[in-house]
Amino acid sequence: MTMPPPVPESPSVSIAMCTCNGARFLGEQLDSIANQHLLPDELIIYDDCSTDGTGRVVEAFRARAPFRVAFHVNPVRMGVIRNFEAAIRACASELIALSDQDDVWRPGKLAALSGALAANPGAGYAFSDATLVDPGLKPIGSLWQSAGFNGPRLTAYAAGRQLPAMLKGGPFIYGNTLVFRASLLKLILPIGSTSRAFTHDTWISLLLSAAGHPGIAIPDPLVLYRQHPSQVAGGRMSGSMTARLARLFTDRRTFFQDYAQILAAIRERIGPGSSEPARLLDDCRAHQIARASLYARSGPDRLAALLQEMQSGRYGAFSSAAGSALRDLIATSPLLRQLVGGESQTSKR
Repeated sequence: MTMPPPVPESPSVSIAMCTCNGARFLGEQLDSIANQHLLPDELIIYDDCSTDGTGRVVEAFRARAPFRVAFHVNPVRMGVIRNFEAAIRACASELIALSDQDDVWRPGKLAALSGALAANPGAGYAFSDATLVDPGLKPIGSLWQSAGFNGPRLTAYAAGRQLPAMLKGGPFIYGNTLVFRASLLKLILPIGSTSRAFTHDTWISLLLSAAGHPGIAIPDPLVLYRQHPSQVAGGRMSGSMTARLARLFTDRRTFFQDYAQILAAIRERIGPGSSEPARLLDDCRAHQIARASLYARSGPDRLAALLQEMQSGRYGAFSSAAGSALRDLIATSPLLRQLVGGESQTSKR
């Protein structure tokens, strides 16, 4: 008699949540965690100096939660990346899920992501799509769609070409959709970024894929990702024509410089060698440096440098090809920025 293959046991799960003045929506997120089909073993909450009723919401939930809830209040403001790093360090389970304070998780989220990792021992992390919703939870779009994780990028990622897909365009793996293995924390920590150009979730996923611990993309929208004015980061909806025009003239020099520095940190973290991931990281870093340098060049020199970067093929590999080159040509022109009243500012995620 042939015995059926053993069903992998569900690994233990910690949730690392960060809060900061999140009382308005926090209760709904906590309730959605308590309603998971697979309950976590613990919820670790690090609060970044809230001045509203966040602490009261947490304490009321802790009194009735069916799992351990630890609540730490920072003595000084740490910022979102360092706060998440501290919460992650405090987790004790085999898997770590990241949680924002203002979303709602669908009941099957932890079971789906944990199950995917249990069935794929070589994977380092798993993530899902999310439904973008307004403050009242009315659907307004898809996270993957708004982040450009569709078409060729999704096909490349699913086929195992994860690093090229992740380095071409903006991030599509957001922390509120992410679960990763705690056994990889020695590689992940410390998080080598304090910049909004490269937040903790992008650091974790890109580093793990580059180091040979690939991700699993689950197309189900397992999170209701709330979009509202006071959130730290949100899904990238197209916005009005005025907003899109303003982005066209945004000075992104600091963004490119920060991005290049963090790619160098990831390159160092994965170790020496001339592997394909190392080459891709080096090439993408060179592309970011080249784009940043355009701002300091004069007109003819700027055009020559931009054409040289286009000929290298890196605009096609790591940006939106001719579209990004045209944007850089416009954004790096002081005259054009002055004509539209564009102010120098760093692009946000």
